Amino acid sequence: MTFLEIEAFLKIAQCGSFSAAAEKLYITQPALGRRIRALEEELGYSLFIRNKGVRHVELTRQGRAFVGIAHRWQALWNETQEEALLSNEKSFYVASVGSLLAFMLPTVFQEFIRNTPECSLHVTTLHSSEAYSYVNNKTVDIAFITDPMYSSQVKTEVLFKEKLCLIVGKDLNLPHNIKVSELDPRREIRTQWDQNFDTWHNYYFNSAAVPQVYLDEMGFFTVFHPER
Repeated sequence: MTFLEIEAFLKIAQCGSFSAAAEKLYITQPALGRRIRALEEELGYSLFIRNKGVRHVELTRQGRAFVGIAHRWQALWNETQEEALLSNEKSFYVASVGSLLAFMLPTVFQEFIRNTPECSLHVTTLHSSEAYSYVNNKTVDIAFITDPMYSSQVKTEVLFKEKLCLIVGKDLNLPHNIKVSELDPRREIRTQWDQNFDTWHNYYFNSAAVPQVYLDEMGFFTVFHPER
Protein backbone atom coordinates (compact mmCIF):
# COMPACT_ATOMS: atom_id res chain seq x y z
CA MET A 1 0.00 0.00 0.00
CA THR A 2 1.60 3.25 -1.13
CA PHE A 3 0.83 6.95 -0.89
CA LEU A 4 0.13 7.12 -4.63
CA GLU A 5 -2.36 4.24 -4.43
CA ILE A 6 -4.21 5.88 -1.53
CA GLU A 7 -4.15 9.22 -3.34
CA ALA A 8 -5.58 7.59 -6.48
CA PHE A 9 -8.39 5.93 -4.53
CA LEU A 10 -9.43 9.12 -2.74
CA LYS A 11 -9.30 11.19 -5.93
CA ILE A 12 -11.55 8.73 -7.82
CA ALA A 13 -13.95 8.63 -4.87
CA GLN A 14 -14.04 12.43 -4.92
CA CYS A 15 -14.40 12.87 -8.70
CA GLY A 16 -16.65 9.88 -9.37
CA SER A 17 -14.73 8.77 -12.47
CA PHE A 18 -11.32 7.45 -13.47
CA SER A 19 -10.92 9.96 -16.31
CA ALA A 20 -11.57 13.01 -14.12
CA ALA A 21 -9.28 11.69 -11.37
CA ALA A 22 -6.48 10.98 -13.86
CA GLU A 23 -6.75 14.53 -15.19
CA LYS A 24 -6.57 15.98 -11.67
CA LEU A 25 -3.50 13.87 -10.85
CA TYR A 26 -1.79 14.57 -14.21
CA ILE A 27 -1.42 10.89 -15.04
CA THR A 28 -2.90 8.61 -17.69
CA GLN A 29 -5.94 6.44 -17.02
CA PRO A 30 -3.91 3.20 -17.46
CA ALA A 31 -1.43 4.40 -14.82
CA LEU A 32 -4.31 5.27 -12.49
CA GLY A 33 -5.90 1.87 -13.12
CA ARG A 34 -2.64 0.09 -12.22
CA ARG A 35 -2.54 1.86 -8.86
CA ILE A 36 -6.12 0.87 -8.03
CA ARG A 37 -5.59 -2.75 -9.11
CA ALA A 38 -2.47 -2.97 -6.93
CA LEU A 39 -4.39 -1.55 -3.96
CA GLU A 40 -7.35 -3.89 -4.48
CA GLU A 41 -5.05 -6.91 -4.79
CA GLU A 42 -3.37 -6.03 -1.50
CA LEU A 43 -6.69 -5.43 0.27
CA GLY A 44 -8.31 -8.53 -1.21
CA TYR A 45 -11.54 -6.88 -2.37
CA SER A 46 -12.90 -4.47 -5.00
CA LEU A 47 -13.21 -0.80 -4.15
CA PHE A 48 -15.27 0.39 -7.13
CA ILE A 49 -18.23 -0.86 -9.16
CA ARG A 50 -17.20 -0.61 -12.81
CA ASN A 51 -19.97 -0.82 -15.41
CA LYS A 52 -18.83 -1.23 -19.02
CA GLY A 53 -19.56 1.83 -21.13
CA VAL A 54 -20.36 4.01 -18.08
CA ARG A 55 -17.79 6.65 -17.14
CA HIS A 56 -19.14 7.21 -13.63
CA VAL A 57 -18.00 4.71 -10.99
CA GLU A 58 -19.45 3.94 -7.58
CA LEU A 59 -17.82 2.71 -4.41
CA THR A 60 -18.51 -0.82 -3.27
CA ARG A 61 -19.60 -1.43 0.33
CA GLN A 62 -15.98 -2.16 1.24
CA GLY A 63 -14.90 0.90 -0.74
CA ARG A 64 -17.18 3.19 1.26
CA ALA A 65 -15.80 1.75 4.49
CA PHE A 66 -12.24 2.21 3.24
CA VAL A 67 -12.64 5.96 2.62
CA GLY A 68 -12.18 6.84 6.29
CA ILE A 69 -9.23 4.47 6.60
CA ALA A 70 -7.61 6.02 3.53
CA HIS A 71 -7.98 9.54 4.92
CA ARG A 72 -6.36 8.49 8.21
CA TRP A 73 -3.57 6.68 6.33
CA GLN A 74 -2.92 9.80 4.24
CA ALA A 75 -2.86 12.00 7.35
CA LEU A 76 -0.29 9.72 9.00
CA TRP A 77 1.82 9.76 5.84
CA ASN A 78 1.79 13.56 5.74
CA GLU A 79 2.76 13.64 9.41
CA THR A 80 5.74 11.36 8.82
CA GLN A 81 6.86 13.50 5.87
CA GLU A 82 6.69 16.65 7.99
CA GLU A 83 8.74 14.92 10.68
CA ALA A 84 11.33 13.93 8.09
CA LEU A 85 11.64 17.55 6.96
CA LEU A 86 12.30 18.62 10.54
CA SER A 87 15.08 16.09 11.04
CA ASN A 88 18.74 16.96 10.52
CA GLU A 89 19.26 14.32 7.85
CA LYS A 90 19.80 15.71 4.37
CA SER A 91 18.12 13.65 1.68
CA PHE A 92 17.60 14.13 -2.04
CA TYR A 93 14.86 12.11 -3.76
CA VAL A 94 15.17 11.47 -7.49
CA ALA A 95 12.86 9.59 -9.85
CA SER A 96 13.64 8.61 -13.43
CA VAL A 97 12.48 6.46 -16.30
CA GLY A 98 14.49 3.26 -16.57
CA SER A 99 16.34 4.10 -19.79
CA LEU A 100 17.86 7.30 -18.40
CA LEU A 101 18.57 5.59 -15.10
CA ALA A 102 20.47 2.79 -16.82
CA PHE A 103 22.43 4.68 -19.46
CA MET A 104 22.81 8.37 -18.54
CA LEU A 105 22.32 9.11 -14.85
CA PRO A 106 24.87 6.79 -13.15
CA THR A 107 27.75 9.22 -13.77
CA VAL A 108 25.57 12.11 -12.58
CA PHE A 109 24.76 10.27 -9.36
CA GLN A 110 28.42 9.38 -8.80
CA GLU A 111 29.37 13.05 -9.16
CA PHE A 112 26.56 14.05 -6.80
CA ILE A 113 27.75 11.61 -4.12
CA ARG A 114 31.35 12.84 -4.43
CA ASN A 115 30.35 16.49 -4.12
CA THR A 116 27.71 16.08 -1.38
CA PRO A 117 28.77 13.14 0.83
CA GLU A 118 26.61 14.46 3.68
CA CYS A 119 23.43 13.99 1.62
CA SER A 120 21.56 10.70 1.28
CA LEU A 121 20.47 9.94 -2.30
CA HIS A 122 17.17 8.09 -2.89
CA VAL A 123 16.44 6.88 -6.44
CA THR A 124 13.10 5.57 -7.75
CA THR A 125 12.20 4.16 -11.17
CA LEU A 126 8.91 5.24 -12.74
CA HIS A 127 7.13 5.98 -16.02
CA SER A 128 6.97 9.49 -17.45
CA SER A 129 3.21 9.63 -16.85
CA GLU A 130 3.72 9.10 -13.10
CA ALA A 131 6.44 11.71 -12.59
CA TYR A 132 4.20 14.76 -12.26
CA SER A 133 2.23 13.24 -9.41
CA TYR A 134 5.44 12.24 -7.60
CA VAL A 135 6.87 15.77 -7.85
CA ASN A 136 3.58 17.55 -7.12
CA ASN A 137 3.08 15.49 -3.95
CA LYS A 138 6.71 16.03 -2.91
CA THR A 139 7.37 12.29 -2.98
CA VAL A 140 10.52 13.17 -4.95
CA ASP A 141 12.46 16.40 -5.40
CA ILE A 142 13.08 15.99 -9.11
CA ALA A 143 12.19 13.56 -11.90
CA PHE A 144 13.84 12.78 -15.24
CA ILE A 145 11.43 11.70 -17.98
CA THR A 146 11.33 11.12 -21.74
CA ASP A 147 7.70 12.00 -22.48
CA PRO A 148 6.78 15.45 -21.09
CA MET A 149 3.08 16.06 -20.46
CA TYR A 150 3.38 19.48 -18.76
CA SER A 151 1.44 20.69 -15.75
CA SER A 152 0.45 24.04 -14.30
CA GLN A 153 1.73 22.92 -10.88
CA VAL A 154 5.05 21.33 -11.85
CA LYS A 155 7.82 23.04 -13.82
CA THR A 156 9.03 21.09 -16.86
CA GLU A 157 12.33 21.86 -18.59
CA VAL A 158 13.70 20.16 -21.72
CA LEU A 159 17.35 19.30 -21.03
CA PHE A 160 18.18 17.80 -24.42
CA LYS A 161 16.64 16.11 -27.46
CA GLU A 162 17.68 12.93 -29.25
CA LYS A 163 16.98 11.56 -32.69
CA LEU A 164 14.98 8.35 -32.95
CA CYS A 165 17.21 5.82 -34.73
CA LEU A 166 16.44 2.51 -36.41
CA ILE A 167 18.61 -0.31 -35.03
CA VAL A 168 18.79 -3.65 -36.86
CA GLY A 169 21.01 -6.72 -36.89
CA LYS A 170 23.87 -6.95 -39.40
CA ASP A 171 22.37 -10.03 -41.03
CA LEU A 172 19.44 -8.02 -42.42
CA ASN A 173 21.68 -6.17 -44.90
CA LEU A 174 19.19 -3.34 -45.34
CA PRO A 175 19.69 -0.64 -48.00
CA HIS A 176 20.58 2.91 -47.00
CA ASN A 177 17.06 4.17 -47.73
CA ILE A 178 14.22 2.13 -46.24
CA LYS A 179 10.50 2.49 -46.76
CA VAL A 180 8.36 2.09 -43.67
CA SER A 181 6.14 -0.33 -45.58
CA GLU A 182 9.12 -2.71 -45.87
CA LEU A 183 9.39 -3.13 -42.09
CA ASP A 184 7.63 -6.00 -40.32
CA PRO A 185 6.17 -4.93 -36.94
CA ARG A 186 5.97 -8.61 -35.92
CA ARG A 187 9.78 -8.55 -35.58
CA GLU A 188 9.82 -5.27 -33.69
CA ILE A 189 11.21 -4.61 -30.21
CA ARG A 190 8.77 -1.89 -29.21
CA THR A 191 9.27 0.55 -26.36
CA GLN A 192 7.57 3.64 -25.01
CA TRP A 193 8.86 6.85 -26.54
CA ASP A 194 6.37 9.69 -26.70
CA GLN A 195 2.93 10.53 -28.07
CA ASN A 196 4.33 11.72 -31.41
CA PHE A 197 6.04 8.38 -31.95
CA ASP A 198 2.88 6.47 -30.99
CA THR A 199 0.88 8.52 -33.51
CA TRP A 200 3.48 7.84 -36.23
CA HIS A 201 3.62 4.14 -35.36
CA ASN A 202 -0.15 3.70 -35.39
CA TYR A 203 -0.42 5.53 -38.72
CA TYR A 204 2.02 3.23 -40.51
CA PHE A 205 1.55 -0.08 -38.70
CA ASN A 206 -1.99 0.10 -37.31
CA SER A 207 -2.63 0.33 -33.57
CA ALA A 208 -3.51 -3.38 -33.53
CA ALA A 209 -0.02 -4.45 -34.71
CA VAL A 210 1.61 -6.75 -32.14
CA PRO A 211 5.42 -6.46 -31.77
CA GLN A 212 7.65 -9.43 -31.04
CA VAL A 213 8.72 -7.83 -27.75
CA TYR A 214 7.22 -4.86 -25.89
CA LEU A 215 9.38 -3.12 -23.27
CA ASP A 216 8.04 -0.52 -20.88
CA GLU A 217 11.55 0.93 -20.57
CA MET A 218 14.79 0.74 -22.57
CA GLY A 219 16.91 -0.74 -19.79
CA PHE A 220 16.16 -4.28 -21.05
CA PHE A 221 16.82 -3.55 -24.72
CA THR A 222 20.22 -5.26 -24.87
CA VAL A 223 18.71 -8.46 -23.47
CA PHE A 224 16.53 -8.93 -26.54
CA HIS A 225 18.51 -7.32 -29.36
CA PRO A 226 20.36 -9.98 -31.42
CA GLU A 227 23.57 -7.90 -31.56
CA ARG A 228 23.89 -7.50 -27.78
